Amino acid sequence: MAVKKRKSAPKSWAKWGLVLLPIGGLGLGIWWAMPRPQPPTFAEISGMLPETAEVTLTIDLERQSWSFLDKLVSPQAQAILQRPIDQSPFQTLLRQTGMDWQRDVKPWSEGIIGVALLGNQEDKSKATVLLAPSRNRRGGREFLARYRQSLGNNFTEQTYEGVSYYQLQGNSDRNDVTAEVNNYVVITSHPQALFQIVDVLQNRRKSLQDLSFLSDDLKGKALVQGVVRSNTQLFEQKNDKTEPAFEALTFSLSPLVNGLKIEAHNHFRQPLPPIPDRSSKLIGLLPADTFLFLSGWQIGESWSFVQKSFPNNETIKQIQTTIGDNTPFNLQQDILGWMKGEFAIGAIPAQEGITGKTAGFGLVFLAEAEQEGSRRFFDQLDRLAVASEGGILPRGVTLQSQPNKTLWQVGKSIAASHGAIGQTVFWAMGELGNKLNSGAKLPDSAKFQALTSAMKPENGGYFYLDMTVARTIFSQRIAPTDWQQASWFQDTMTVLNTIEGVVFTHSQINDRTTKLEGKIILQSS
Repeated sequence: MAVKKRKSAPKSWAKWGLVLLPIGGLGLGIWWAMPRPQPPTFAEISGMLPETAEVTLTIDLERQSWSFLDKLVSPQAQAILQRPIDQSPFQTLLRQTGMDWQRDVKPWSEGIIGVALLGNQEDKSKATVLLAPSRNRRGGREFLARYRQSLGNNFTEQTYEGVSYYQLQGNSDRNDVTAEVNNYVVITSHPQALFQIVDVLQNRRKSLQDLSFLSDDLKGKALVQGVVRSNTQLFEQKNDKTEPAFEALTFSLSPLVNGLKIEAHNHFRQPLPPIPDRSSKLIGLLPADTFLFLSGWQIGESWSFVQKSFPNNETIKQIQTTIGDNTPFNLQQDILGWMKGEFAIGAIPAQEGITGKTAGFGLVFLAEAEQEGSRRFFDQLDRLAVASEGGILPRGVTLQSQPNKTLWQVGKSIAASHGAIGQTVFWAMGELGNKLNSGAKLPDSAKFQALTSAMKPENGGYFYLDMTVARTIFSQRIAPTDWQQASWFQDTMTVLNTIEGVVFTHSQINDRTTKLEGKIILQSS
């Protein structure tokens, strides 16, 4: 008898597949659209530190973030620059604990760390802090356990406001503390530092990020970012009870395609003399081969502000004393008083310096001036030059007058000259005065244009250095001495050989904040 074939039923998994497929697709879409946890930022670290933090430094430790330097810095220079990193507190800590960055830290680390110096109001002591965000809590715990083990493992577990921490016992010289706080590995040299961090996170204390004048400075992405506060001992003067003139200095280091960008903000407590951004006029008087250019505005007002702000500063006093003891000039009245606008200093390749010796370059000083005050100054300077027996000023100077210019002649050579170009007065070494306001100018230079590209021509002052020319002059003129064979000198030259040029501009952001912005352009290795 023939057996009837049964009609096969649909597989059960196929039916469920038809149901689950759209649900799974919907779930995948929702998961894909969900916001991902963002990696920790420098701003997040500053948001954990108390507003009273004296010094902070946050560093991106990811090798990839710094890999752009491989094409710009030679392996020899990289090895030299690596040395201070190897001696950093964090690397020292790794060596002490027998741990390795790649093996023991990188698997759990988010690739950035923050270090800080905090003050303790109770006993005026200082504490160091290390903050390292963790993406793997187990790895972070193992790291802290090995750190405690390296110190003898004599730690006791305690709590503060619900946060557990371990404190070193039985060592009168150390109060090390370790903790996990908000997915951060925390190591401090004193429990009070940890307490301050916990107070910030639990809204009992303000953070650095809460300070309005710092919050914008601490938001950007960078390789390195730091804050130096006025309450640090770096700026305390002996027997100086006056309030510091400035509030804080912030700085950052960021990558460029061909180098590094540096930015710094100085925040003052007192209003600054207003110095608006403007285009430099004096830069148009300097020749195209000028390799060093420094400029600014209203130097007299700026110096007065510095004096009032730092009345007990020893360096400022020393400058005034040196000028007063060695010249007949009063710095404020006889020199700075007649400088009413822009001033500038330029260095230009030249065969002879002011004393007739081979120097490789000469200096030019220019200033927009009040004519009567500047005339009195240069008349007195001429008398000093004629009477000079040698030293800074050459011996045997005779004065030669020309239209709008006076020459300091020594034998058949011109040691220096000074004069006026419109409302601008100048003093120049050798015969460099003849190169002012003639031929191609510094702004026409291809190197100047390349180094200053993307920087505002309107600013409060320039610092420009063509390192290629400066390095050539230095290497040609330096005498062979034993210290040239010293490792420190060779290392310095190796690093300098990687730099093509440096440029900075200075601007006033508001009546209490100034900004320094610059670039270090590196040569391809």
